[in-house]
Amino acid sequence: MLSQDIIATVNGVPIEQKALAAAMQGLAQEQFHATLDEVPEKEHAGLRAMAVERLIARELIYQAALAAGVVASKDEVDAEKARIVRMAGNPNDFWIRLAERGMDELSFERMVRKDVTADLMSARYLEDLADPTPEEVETFFREHSEKLRQPDSVRRS
Repeated sequence: MLSQDIIATVNGVPIEQKALAAAMQGLAQEQFHATLDEVPEKEHAGLRAMAVERLIARELIYQAALAAGVVASKDEVDAEKARIVRMAGNPNDFWIRLAERGMDELSFERMVRKDVTADLMSARYLEDLADPTPEEVETFFREHSEKLRQPDSVRRS
């Protein structure tokens, strides 16, 4: 692996460019309901920053999960893989798009295992948190209202 393929290192674990590309593609879909190619260039820096932040957070949660003995089972990973492929529509197109982004089936499985394990760890953590009071929600919204608003946008096709 070339050093330019690594965008960050988290406790010695590299995060690769292809993971960033996949994360940016997912964010483009999530934020703009479009492929990254369809998102205006001026939005790419923001998507990149958000994707890097998410990848680092996911790796930290994954490492904490492993340290706590939390690991996704084969059945949980298989179910999530099937759900992702099913949501993509045509399975053949899905695998072709994945290959175009430099990801093979084994890399995809590793990514899904990491995601499911991180989700399990997050769920375990959230079980112990009390629900916020209405006053806490109102205070948080008031203090962070600018960050919570999405700018108006129009999508054309």
